[in-house]
Amino acid sequence: MGMMDEVKTKKKLKAAETWFNMAETAKTQEKQVEYYTK
Repeated sequence: MGMMDEVKTKKKLKAAETWFNMAETAKTQEKQVEYYTK
């Protein structure tokens, strides 16, 4: 199970990085808030 947990953790980290980058490049504050709170 350790390997599967590691894969899930990496996927969550990648998703968090993606949402953070989207928030950084968002044009409106509403979108920034939406992306940061995901």
